[in-house]
Amino acid sequence: MLDRDGNIGIFLLGIAALLCYGAIELGIGKTHDPGPGFFPFLAGLIIAILSLGLIGSLLKGRRVLATPQGHLVTGRAALILGVFLLFGFFVEKAGFFVCTFVVTMVLLWANGVQKWPVLLFAALLTCAGIYLVFNVLLEVRLPLGILRWEGN
Repeated sequence: MLDRDGNIGIFLLGIAALLCYGAIELGIGKTHDPGPGFFPFLAGLIIAILSLGLIGSLLKGRRVLATPQGHLVTGRAALILGVFLLFGFFVEKAGFFVCTFVVTMVLLWANGVQKWPVLLFAALLTCAGIYLVFNVLLEVRLPLGILRWEGN
């Protein structure tokens, strides 16, 4: 019998199935010519694999998401989910780089990084890396939001 962790695994498996279905509806394309649903489909597959691993480990009697006291880590998980939901809502208006900067700082802070110089450096490094990969190498323009000026 599965407990709360198992229910979370089943819920995530359902989310992954919906994500993959929506991605297929958008059109996956091919590996050398990906369509708009290619990356959401890959994300759905990764979520499905991880949730199946969670369910499988619980069926074997191992606990994956629980703390040593047996409590599910819900506070941090809720914060992370909330941060990514807010990212989705604000990425167009605030811009990809501003949202990524804030998300990186919040996620690092939630995972125990307390020193501001480290948070700032990691957030800047993350934004620079994403800019290099997407804007320079792949030539994909990400939403600038509040960073947009008349020259763009």
